[in-house]
Amino acid sequence: MACLLFAMAAILMSLPFAARQYAVLKHWPETKAQVLSSNVVQRGGDNYSVQLELMLQVAGHPQVVTTEMPQPGSDAEKAQKAADRFRQGSWIIIRYNPADISEIRLDPDHPARFFRLPILLGSMALLFGVIAIVFFWSARRASTN
Repeated sequence: MACLLFAMAAILMSLPFAARQYAVLKHWPETKAQVLSSNVVQRGGDNYSVQLELMLQVAGHPQVVTTEMPQPGSDAEKAQKAADRFRQGSWIIIRYNPADISEIRLDPDHPARFFRLPILLGSMALLFGVIAIVFFWSARRASTN
């Protein structure tokens, strides 16, 4: 029974994240942005962020946006690898919130990264659901013998 509850909880937790990412794909404009800088910033202890400064065109006007990608629990080397994906001068595809261009999403063209959290929670739900079914089937089979 506990596994079934965990499965349902994981599904319920994944739905808002999946809905939010889907809304971003559906309603936020996609554009190319040039990476002006990409730096690793330590945020205390083992918490690092990759700070990106991007230039994008919004309504025909260049805009500079700064954003951070948290890398919780990673060491400086892992954070630097994440920063290296966004080399200075390179162009990346992003989506931005038209109401607040400082709110952007990176990697909208890579669904596995873009939907990472909903995929992880959905996988957990599937795993716990299968475990619950196996336990239910085993208990039912044992009671008939």
